[in-house]
Amino acid sequence: MFPKLIKTVSYTQIRLQQKFIAKNVELILDRLRCVGCGICSRVCPKDAILIGPAVASYGLKKQSIENPIVRSIDEEKCVFCGTCSILCPFDALHLYKDGKKIEPSESTLVTKEAIPKLEVQHLPMTRLNRTAMIYWEGEIKTNFEFPNSEKEFHHHYINKCPGDCRKCLEICPNEAISFLPADHAWKSKKLLEIDDTKCIRCRACQIVCPQNVFEVKWTKVKTTGPFNECFWTPLVNKLLKANDSLNDQTEIS
Repeated sequence: MFPKLIKTVSYTQIRLQQKFIAKNVELILDRLRCVGCGICSRVCPKDAILIGPAVASYGLKKQSIENPIVRSIDEEKCVFCGTCSILCPFDALHLYKDGKKIEPSESTLVTKEAIPKLEVQHLPMTRLNRTAMIYWEGEIKTNFEFPNSEKEFHHHYINKCPGDCRKCLEICPNEAISFLPADHAWKSKKLLEIDDTKCIRCRACQIVCPQNVFEVKWTKVKTTGPFNECFWTPLVNKLLKANDSLNDQTEIS
């Protein structure tokens, strides 16, 4: 029976294939390029992409299938539209047609003006050893409230944040986050510092933080040219939402 849906999962990639008699469409997620920003899950018009426990990979560690950033892509929901591949800042998602990679500028969504052209700035990421495609402006702030006593703070510092967690340090693609030593943090009432010249507001820290310390808000998605309001406007609204968590999604089997 056609079309045939084939899903292949390994620690390096998730591959979806939709095979027709005369054509073949593929969506491939490169897990070793995925940072964990969650943008693909936010913009998928069919909610087909599930974010799992975010962990740092960057090609430096063999990433376990049991603990991925993107937990799964639902082959029954995915329509191979390519929205995720167009908007992925880290070049981790690719759409293919009959074996040929479809570049974002060649995507039907762009050529048919469903999505406008992105105004992109390519910035080098220190941890990735490659660039990220930045097409937004945003703000970041931290919400940590210091306990009343120094003893309580040291207990929190040792056992909770940063404790042995430090997920935000590991996942930040540009090494923009640093924790102050405990004594210095208590005296200055400042738990961590974010280097504004490095932070790209990708939201990876917000997704991975179990203490909800980070709040990242996008204020603008930079585009040019015409677009389909019914398709593009809901996607932009999702991207501009500040505090929605991707950690509570129902797992796809």
